[in-house]
Amino acid sequence: MSDEGPLWSDLERDLARDDDSAAREHLLACNPVYVGAPQAWPGCVMRLHPDGRREIVQLDQATGAFSVVAELDQLPPEAHWWRRPAIDPKERGERRRRAVEFARASVDLEGFTPSAEVEALAARVIDGQIDLPTFLKHPLR
Repeated sequence: MSDEGPLWSDLERDLARDDDSAAREHLLACNPVYVGAPQAWPGCVMRLHPDGRREIVQLDQATGAFSVVAELDQLPPEAHWWRRPAIDPKERGERRRRAVEFARASVDLEGFTPSAEVEALAARVIDGQIDLPTFLKHPLR
């Protein structure tokens, strides 16, 4: 749904940050993490190193080794999110609530009213029971 404009892009961005604790833990222990790669590299993942280096890598099924497909620009130190203090759960819930309220207001301004099903799903997002990708998989009526 991110093709529907800045509202969904902002909502996806905010909710995607919901829990980075495992990645944060690995990076702070000086281990790289692997995350989804941009669509330009199908079958690949991005390897993020603790020093901010980023590589697009592909797994060789036969050997179990990763080979580097492309090197991306290194993240500057100010973009090292894993070095910032983690968001406490209360603040995380507040951010989800604000993101859903913003989406609700935008939908209202466009003259639409969310169904009871959508409102129930939004409540589950706020409570942290489901994430945005799960929310977006539901057929919205």
